[in-house]
Formats: sequence, structure tokens, C-alpha cells
Amino acid sequence: QEWLDAMSTALESSLAGVQSKVTALQARLNAGSKATDAQKPEPQFVRLPGAENGEFGLWHRPTKKQLMRMGDVVVVNLMAPDEDLQELQGMAENLGLAWLHIDFWKHYHNGSRAPRSITDLCAEVLRLLQGGQRVVVHCSAGIHRTGLFAYALLRFSLGQTPAETREWIGRMREVTLRQCGERRFTEMERKLGPLMLRRDAALVRRAAEAVAGEAA
Repeated sequence: QEWLDAMSTALESSLAGVQSKVTALQARLNAGSKATDAQKPEPQFVRLPGAENGEFGLWHRPTKKQLMRMGDVVVVNLMAPDEDLQELQGMAENLGLAWLHIDFWKHYHNGSRAPRSITDLCAEVLRLLQGGQRVVVHCSAGIHRTGLFAYALLRFSLGQTPAETREWIGRMREVTLRQCGERRFTEMERKLGPLMLRRDAALVRRAAEAVAGEAA
């Protein structure tokens, strides 16, 4: 009996020591998690040429804390419905944030040209920026869809050159520029080409009509 009592006491002491170590480890993990969350880089918002009144940023799937730290921001989501879309929308709406969405890949891969739905979203984002809004665009990892949409906005809506477009994307999020890659940017350039030619032709026509009107 004495032996059993001694073993029981030793076991209880050992378990207490293990529990103490587990508690201490959990405390360190929680502290580290809080510190890591606080240290996570925020989107690098910039003022784009032609839309200097607002601020534009690129990001990955945001957490609620990250959205809260962004302040009064319009969230542009490029993800598919099966990527917990409702959860993200509810999170943004619960914070009182405006929300825009397009299933980017569904529209992007539909034909040889950038579809009207994407260029229409570019136009809406440009309107928001020119109106002084802060806008953050994201997909899941903030790489391919985010990079391609930013490319379309800068090239089609803001008239930046391909080199300038890449520079701005890198300034906002270097990993997006690097991992989206030249092949995808070149593909988007091909898709946008016919649309930009039509846009530029319309601009030339309107300019010619204005000059003709002044001469008359």
C-alpha cells in the first residue's frame, strides 16, 4: 500500500509538472500569435496617377483584424463562391465596409478578350478612387487574380505603359509582381489589346470632334 501511495503521489506530481509546462507553452504560443498578428505587414496603399484622390492596395484574403486596421476601405473580392465567399462578405459587412465582388477566373477565361465584367469593375474602382475612397483588392493568396486585375486597372483604366504598370504593382506588393509572372501579364496584355485600341480610337475621335467644334 505504501508503494502504491508513493507511486500515486509521484504520478500526480509528474502530471502537475506536465500541466504546468503545457500551460506555459500555451501562454507563449498565444503571446507569439498576438505579436505575429500585430507584426504582419499591412497593404501598401498608394495614390495612382489619374486617381490621386484615393488610395489603392493589393492584398491576400484578409482577416477581420486586418480589415479593421485598414479603416474605411472598399473591399474588392475576386474569389470564387466556393472559397468561403459568404463568410468574407459577412465579415466586411459587419464592419460596415463596402463590398464589390467578381468571380475573376470564371470571367477571365471566358474568351480571348478581357470580358466587359472585368473592365466594368475597373471602371467602378477608378470611380471610387477618383472620389477619394480607399480600395483594397484581394483574392486568396493575393497573387494571380489580384495581379491581373491590378494590371487591367493600371493599363486599361489609367493608361499606364506595361513597364509603369509592373512598377506600380511591385510598389504595392512585390510578391504579387514576382509570382504573378510575365506570362500572365503578357496574356492579360493580349486580352486588353483590342479593348485599348477601341478606347484610344474613341478618345481620338472625341478630340477631333472637339477641335472641329472649336473651329466652327
